[in-house]
Amino acid sequence: MKTTSLLLAGALMCATASAQSVITRISGGEHYFRYDGQIQPVLDLAVAGDTVILGGGQYTLTTSIVINQPIVLIGTGVRQDSSLAYGGRTVIAGSVNINLNIASTASGTEIHGIATVNFGKVQLISPFPNNCRFVRCAFEDLRLGNGVNGSSANSTVIDECIIDGMDVSKAPNTLIRNSVIRTLTYASESSNTEVRNCIILGIPSTNDEVHYENCIFATTSNSAITVTERSTYVNNLFVGNGGGFSIAFGPLPTHSGNLPAETILSGPNGAFVNVAYTTAYNFDSDYHVSPPYQGAGSDGSDIGIYGGAVPWKDGGLPFNPHWTELNGPGSTTNGTLPNVTIRGSAQTH
Repeated sequence: MKTTSLLLAGALMCATASAQSVITRISGGEHYFRYDGQIQPVLDLAVAGDTVILGGGQYTLTTSIVINQPIVLIGTGVRQDSSLAYGGRTVIAGSVNINLNIASTASGTEIHGIATVNFGKVQLISPFPNNCRFVRCAFEDLRLGNGVNGSSANSTVIDECIIDGMDVSKAPNTLIRNSVIRTLTYASESSNTEVRNCIILGIPSTNDEVHYENCIFATTSNSAITVTERSTYVNNLFVGNGGGFSIAFGPLPTHSGNLPAETILSGPNGAFVNVAYTTAYNFDSDYHVSPPYQGAGSDGSDIGIYGGAVPWKDGGLPFNPHWTELNGPGSTTNGTLPNVTIRGSAQTH
């Protein structure tokens, strides 16, 4: 399913005027609106190729929801400072027992610009959809299947996401690019997982045959670490927290061209421009690499999330046109609204 790259600006304004109370479904060139903030009834009406737009604000679910058709689900983005014109970022909340499920009949589904908070899992469910894509989202838990029990979900792509827990579930041909991953689990030899230009908050040790390239592994350790995971490491940077930090490779990994270990996280002589040590992504930090690592990628671009084929976009807006500013007076003058300011923006690739 091809993603529609242009949506009518007027429809977008209507869809977000009342924050999370309005959900827009675009189907066959027509626009349908729901005003009670209930997501599942909109998904139940969706047919293959529809676009569903969630406004800014929080959608608190009391039961799990499921996507049964291949759709494009779009929020306002995951950064509060970039989505102010929409009432803030789009957040799906609930509890750890409530999930967003993508069924096998929804192969080709895309999710853009949505965050989860105090939520369960965003997950692909058996018998598993193929060719799903997640772009500029922030998920607490993304699962491509049933963990150690596996998944047949083929060719999942994760671009520019922030993910606390990424469970590959042995799903074949998984591609993770330009994302920040806190934990990565259950990638196996059969999954052919590729992780490119990512920031890994820690050093994974339980996967098999992952291809890591142009990534930055950032740890709070200030001592020697041995990489033991049976995976391939090409042109990566390992960053620790002090002069005692070093990296060695055990007998199982395959490795080539990795940069010398960095003992300083932040500053002109460190790895990043301005990042405080943390075990989670920090929206206030600057993850551009410092001058020593600019152009250090195997393709000549920066190592980390700002290099590679899909460089990280500051602001994290979804691909569709967005209002970045909607300002006007509270009342009319002679029947008109004077001095109205409307600004728009979109990010593509």
